[in-house]
Amino acid sequence: MVKKISLFILLIVLTFSLSVAFADDGEDHSAYDEGYEQGFKDGKDRASSRTPVVRLQNPKEVPTANPGEIMEYTFTYKNESDYPAKNLVITPIIEDDKILVYERPLVYKSVTGLKARKEETNSFKIKINENAKKGTYPIKIKFEYSNSIGDTFTREETGYFQVVSEKSKPILTVSNIKYSKNSFSYGDKFNVMFDVTNIGADEAKDVEIRMEGFENNTIMPQNSLDYSYVGVINGKESNKGNVLTQGFPLVISENIEVHDVTLKIIIDYKGYDDKDYKTEKSIYVTGIKVKEKESGDKKKEEEEKEKLPKPKVIISSYGIAPQNITAGDEFTFTFNLKNTSREKPIRNIKFTVGSKDGSFIITKGSNTFYLEKMDIQETIYRQIDLKAKQDLLSNSYEINISISYEDYDGEEFSSTESVNVPVTEYSKVSINSANVEDGYVGNNTSLSFQYANLGKATVSNLIATVRGDYEPVQEETYIGNVQAGNSDYYDIEVRPTKEGLNSGMLVLTYEDSSGKRLEVVRAVSSNAYAEEEVDPSEFIDLDTEMGEENEGPKFEAWQIVLAGIGSFVVVFIVTKFITKKIILKKFEKDL
Repeated sequence: MVKKISLFILLIVLTFSLSVAFADDGEDHSAYDEGYEQGFKDGKDRASSRTPVVRLQNPKEVPTANPGEIMEYTFTYKNESDYPAKNLVITPIIEDDKILVYERPLVYKSVTGLKARKEETNSFKIKINENAKKGTYPIKIKFEYSNSIGDTFTREETGYFQVVSEKSKPILTVSNIKYSKNSFSYGDKFNVMFDVTNIGADEAKDVEIRMEGFENNTIMPQNSLDYSYVGVINGKESNKGNVLTQGFPLVISENIEVHDVTLKIIIDYKGYDDKDYKTEKSIYVTGIKVKEKESGDKKKEEEEKEKLPKPKVIISSYGIAPQNITAGDEFTFTFNLKNTSREKPIRNIKFTVGSKDGSFIITKGSNTFYLEKMDIQETIYRQIDLKAKQDLLSNSYEINISISYEDYDGEEFSSTESVNVPVTEYSKVSINSANVEDGYVGNNTSLSFQYANLGKATVSNLIATVRGDYEPVQEETYIGNVQAGNSDYYDIEVRPTKEGLNSGMLVLTYEDSSGKRLEVVRAVSSNAYAEEEVDPSEFIDLDTEMGEENEGPKFEAWQIVLAGIGSFVVVFIVTKFITKKIILKKFEKDL
């Protein structure tokens, strides 16, 4: 009886020992990779559960949009693990409402989830803020999903999109002033016509045009038509046109006693930001014929002489070249001066070109011009070379022309004319350092560089690439916007294409605040080596090696036999001892 019990216990213990010795469940018992996963609720200590990894994939092209538009953001995501992601919910995260505005609820749910190693494409609509600036911006996308045993995970990935334009303030100017008559007389009716041009990039809205300077005994509007509401004038970048022709009907009083009348055109309007703007322009009606007075009264003759038209000199037209001026740029300013008088020539004319607060500096010659005389209705042409100061912000700046002259009776006159010139802030990106690590031909290596914005304004759409003996792994790398005075380090992956010394250039392109595309380059070089040939006999089968690692500990045959014999001996002795004790206790009890 003792032998049978001992043998039975021995078999049980031996079977258990061998099963433990050779046990291998095939599972990876490592903990979750918390570098991949940002949080989960359950199962952190369950070594048997596996972690799905859902990530965004790099797009071939970055999505683009304009301020105020609704952007269709399309993105591709992939399960990069060998385990399915279930109950997948995708939500965009909008943190900066100065760039993006919710267009509608942005939650996308997939009941079936995403299979292992599979990818899908989805999209959602988001509106770009009206005030968004040009540049490349990040957008975070949150993925929420679970694994096969119900553990839940949350992961945030970052995608990018570009705002390719930006709103700027409108600038309205008045030009091409024309009259329906060539000469004027008391009681005449005529029309004044002029062009209102928006030289700014974006539309002017709530545009109101009116005329001032009317008097009952000089010039008045016909039928009180001195105001016009025109609504919107498009910006210069619009395909719909940015010029509006406007006119007003006027009438000269029968009792007019002066030969020259100055009127004023005033334009009130708003920009995209609802700020109020105003443009004013003086126009002149000269050489008006008045009713003749009876002769013989010397006093009246003197009064009439005093009422003779005073000659006026105005800027009839002007131009700048180049048209787009950046702070620090040199440019040429051309202008025409006209003696508007139809009755009086002038002489000893001096005019001086300057600017408010010294915004523009003379680069050649003098800013003062002298003319001996100008006949009635004569126009003269002049030009001057200027330079915009380096620290100017994006705005319109005045160029003033101060004019002094006299008529042939010796009476002196003076006036100041001004024009507005738009200037864009100075932008400059510098590459402070650049280094390429040595590598192997055709294999990836790292190009590290430091860049800095040395300009006065934020630059947008900073992009890095390479030329020469290197191939970029990614054709263009988007870095984004860089504020004035900021610097940073960046790495991009490149491939040397030849053995030995490889030479090339790191190229950074960016846009200034006017949208002009600029480029800065820096030479780089490194050595590349031919990749060593591998002896097939020395090649290690990674699958076999990994399989052996996953199989757990292995034993030789003699180790198994020895372990079995040892286990048998130990178990036999222990079992015999225990069985003997049981029999003795039973025997004592029977006694």
